[in-house]
Amino acid sequence: MKGEVDLNAYLPPFLTRYGEMREILGAEEPEFTLLWDKAARALDNQFIDSADEKGLESFERLLGLQPEKSDSPEQRRTRIVSKWRSKLPYTYKALTERLALLCGGDFSAEPRFEEYALRITVHFRRYGDFLEVKKLLHEMLPANIYCVVNNSVGVTAEGGAAVYSAFLLSGKHKKISVNVKK
Repeated sequence: MKGEVDLNAYLPPFLTRYGEMREILGAEEPEFTLLWDKAARALDNQFIDSADEKGLESFERLLGLQPEKSDSPEQRRTRIVSKWRSKLPYTYKALTERLALLCGGDFSAEPRFEEYALRITVHFRRYGDFLEVKKLLHEMLPANIYCVVNNSVGVTAEGGAAVYSAFLLSGKHKKISVNVKK
Protein backbone atom coordinates (compact mmCIF):
# COMPACT_ATOMS: atom_id res chain seq x y z
CA MET A 1 0.00 0.00 0.00
CA LYS A 2 2.87 2.36 0.77
CA GLY A 3 4.80 3.90 -2.04
CA GLU A 4 4.40 6.08 -5.06
CA VAL A 5 1.03 6.63 -6.70
CA ASP A 6 0.87 6.96 -10.50
CA LEU A 7 -2.37 8.77 -11.26
CA ASN A 8 -1.52 8.94 -14.97
CA ALA A 9 -2.07 5.18 -15.13
CA TYR A 10 -5.75 5.84 -14.39
CA LEU A 11 -6.23 8.25 -17.29
CA PRO A 12 -8.26 7.02 -20.25
CA PRO A 13 -6.02 6.62 -23.33
CA PHE A 14 -7.52 9.57 -25.20
CA LEU A 15 -6.53 11.99 -22.34
CA THR A 16 -2.92 10.84 -22.09
CA ARG A 17 -1.94 12.84 -25.15
CA TYR A 18 -2.75 16.13 -23.37
CA GLY A 19 0.24 17.39 -21.41
CA GLU A 20 -1.93 19.52 -19.16
CA MET A 21 -3.69 16.45 -17.74
CA ARG A 22 -0.39 14.69 -17.09
CA GLU A 23 0.94 17.78 -15.28
CA ILE A 24 -2.22 18.22 -13.20
CA LEU A 25 -2.15 14.59 -12.12
CA GLY A 26 1.60 14.77 -11.52
CA ALA A 27 1.00 17.69 -9.14
CA GLU A 28 -1.66 15.68 -7.30
CA GLU A 29 0.47 12.53 -6.89
CA PRO A 30 2.31 13.68 -3.71
CA GLU A 31 -1.03 14.30 -2.01
CA PHE A 32 -2.29 10.84 -2.93
CA THR A 33 1.00 9.29 -1.83
CA LEU A 34 0.62 11.03 1.54
CA LEU A 35 -2.99 9.85 1.76
CA TRP A 36 -2.03 6.23 1.02
CA ASP A 37 0.80 6.38 3.58
CA LYS A 38 -1.58 7.70 6.25
CA ALA A 39 -4.12 4.99 5.39
CA ALA A 40 -1.37 2.35 5.69
CA ARG A 41 -0.31 3.82 9.04
CA ALA A 42 -3.89 3.77 10.30
CA LEU A 43 -4.20 0.12 9.26
CA ASP A 44 -0.88 -0.77 10.92
CA ASN A 45 -1.99 0.94 14.15
CA GLN A 46 -5.04 -1.31 14.35
CA PHE A 47 -2.77 -4.20 15.36
CA ILE A 48 -0.45 -4.35 18.36
CA ASP A 49 2.34 -6.12 16.47
CA SER A 50 2.60 -3.47 13.75
CA ALA A 51 1.67 -0.33 15.73
CA ASP A 52 4.04 2.62 15.74
CA GLU A 53 4.58 5.08 18.62
CA LYS A 54 1.17 6.72 18.18
CA GLY A 55 -0.57 3.35 17.91
CA LEU A 56 1.13 2.09 21.08
CA GLU A 57 0.00 5.24 22.91
CA SER A 58 -3.55 4.55 21.77
CA PHE A 59 -3.48 0.96 23.05
CA GLU A 60 -1.95 2.08 26.37
CA ARG A 61 -4.66 4.69 26.82
CA LEU A 62 -7.33 2.11 26.00
CA LEU A 63 -5.96 -0.39 28.53
CA GLY A 64 -5.09 2.15 31.22
CA LEU A 65 -1.33 1.52 31.07
CA GLN A 66 1.33 4.08 31.95
CA PRO A 67 4.58 3.55 30.02
CA GLU A 68 7.91 4.19 31.71
CA LYS A 69 10.15 6.75 30.03
CA SER A 70 12.90 4.15 29.71
CA ASP A 71 10.68 1.55 27.98
CA SER A 72 11.55 0.54 24.45
CA PRO A 73 8.71 0.10 21.93
CA GLU A 74 9.11 -3.69 22.24
CA GLN A 75 8.77 -3.54 26.05
CA ARG A 76 5.65 -1.42 25.68
CA ARG A 77 4.30 -3.82 23.05
CA THR A 78 4.91 -6.80 25.37
CA ARG A 79 3.11 -5.07 28.26
CA ILE A 80 0.18 -4.21 25.98
CA VAL A 81 -0.11 -7.78 24.69
CA SER A 82 0.02 -9.13 28.25
CA LYS A 83 -2.75 -6.81 29.43
CA TRP A 84 -4.79 -7.39 26.25
CA ARG A 85 -4.71 -11.16 26.68
CA SER A 86 -5.71 -10.87 30.32
CA LYS A 87 -9.01 -9.29 29.26
CA LEU A 88 -10.47 -12.65 28.27
CA PRO A 89 -13.66 -13.86 29.98
CA TYR A 90 -12.70 -15.37 33.33
CA THR A 91 -13.96 -18.55 34.96
CA TYR A 92 -14.66 -19.16 38.62
CA LYS A 93 -11.62 -21.44 38.71
CA ALA A 94 -9.38 -18.68 37.31
CA LEU A 95 -10.75 -16.28 39.93
CA THR A 96 -10.00 -18.67 42.80
CA GLU A 97 -6.50 -19.32 41.44
CA ARG A 98 -5.76 -15.59 41.32
CA LEU A 99 -7.22 -15.12 44.80
CA ALA A 100 -5.05 -17.98 46.07
CA LEU A 101 -1.96 -16.26 44.66
CA LEU A 102 -2.94 -12.92 46.17
CA CYS A 103 -4.10 -14.24 49.55
CA GLY A 104 -1.65 -17.08 49.95
CA GLY A 105 -4.56 -19.53 50.03
CA ASP A 106 -6.07 -17.90 53.15
CA PHE A 107 -9.53 -17.07 51.82
CA SER A 108 -12.93 -18.64 51.40
CA ALA A 109 -15.34 -18.25 48.51
CA GLU A 110 -19.01 -19.16 48.62
CA PRO A 111 -20.54 -19.01 45.14
CA ARG A 112 -24.31 -18.93 44.72
CA PHE A 113 -24.46 -18.61 40.97
CA GLU A 114 -28.15 -19.50 40.72
CA GLU A 115 -28.69 -16.26 42.67
CA TYR A 116 -25.88 -14.44 40.81
CA ALA A 117 -24.05 -13.91 44.10
CA LEU A 118 -20.59 -14.55 45.50
CA ARG A 119 -19.29 -14.12 49.05
CA ILE A 120 -15.55 -13.93 49.60
CA THR A 121 -13.78 -13.76 52.96
CA VAL A 122 -10.11 -12.86 53.20
CA HIS A 123 -7.83 -12.40 56.20
CA PHE A 124 -5.55 -9.39 55.71
CA ARG A 125 -4.10 -7.16 58.40
CA ARG A 126 -2.84 -4.47 56.02
CA TYR A 127 -5.37 -2.27 54.26
CA GLY A 128 -3.46 -2.15 50.95
CA ASP A 129 -3.68 -5.92 50.55
CA PHE A 130 -7.46 -5.78 50.81
CA LEU A 131 -7.55 -3.08 48.13
CA GLU A 132 -5.68 -5.41 45.78
CA VAL A 133 -8.41 -8.02 46.25
CA LYS A 134 -11.07 -5.42 45.50
CA LYS A 135 -9.21 -4.38 42.32
CA LEU A 136 -8.90 -8.01 41.25
CA LEU A 137 -12.62 -8.63 41.76
CA HIS A 138 -13.51 -5.43 39.91
CA GLU A 139 -11.40 -6.60 36.98
CA MET A 140 -12.48 -10.24 36.89
CA LEU A 141 -16.12 -10.43 37.99
CA PRO A 142 -18.95 -9.94 35.50
CA ALA A 143 -21.21 -6.97 36.16
CA ASN A 144 -24.22 -9.20 36.90
CA ILE A 145 -22.59 -10.96 39.89
CA TYR A 146 -23.34 -9.43 43.30
CA CYS A 147 -20.21 -9.82 45.40
CA VAL A 148 -19.77 -9.36 49.14
CA VAL A 149 -16.17 -9.20 50.30
CA ASN A 150 -15.28 -9.48 53.98
CA ASN A 151 -11.89 -8.97 55.54
CA SER A 152 -11.89 -11.00 58.73
CA VAL A 153 -9.02 -10.16 61.07
CA GLY A 154 -8.66 -12.16 64.27
CA VAL A 155 -7.65 -10.20 67.37
CA THR A 156 -6.55 -11.78 70.63
CA ALA A 157 -6.65 -9.76 73.85
CA GLU A 158 -4.87 -10.95 76.94
CA GLY A 159 -4.86 -9.45 80.39
CA GLY A 160 -7.55 -7.44 82.13
CA ALA A 161 -11.26 -7.35 81.60
CA ALA A 162 -11.23 -4.17 79.53
CA VAL A 163 -10.61 -4.30 75.78
CA TYR A 164 -10.00 -1.02 73.99
CA SER A 165 -10.23 -0.62 70.26
CA ALA A 166 -10.17 2.08 67.66
CA PHE A 167 -11.10 1.85 64.00
CA LEU A 168 -10.43 4.17 61.13
CA LEU A 169 -13.32 3.78 58.72
CA SER A 170 -13.37 4.75 55.11
CA GLY A 171 -16.02 4.18 52.50
CA LYS A 172 -19.79 4.31 52.68
CA HIS A 173 -20.71 1.38 54.92
CA LYS A 174 -18.66 -0.59 57.40
CA LYS A 175 -19.81 -3.37 59.69
CA ILE A 176 -17.70 -4.26 62.68
CA SER A 177 -18.54 -7.22 64.83
CA VAL A 178 -16.65 -8.12 67.98
CA ASN A 179 -16.84 -11.57 69.52
CA VAL A 180 -15.41 -11.81 73.01
CA LYS A 181 -14.60 -15.27 74.26
CA LYS A 182 -13.68 -15.96 77.87
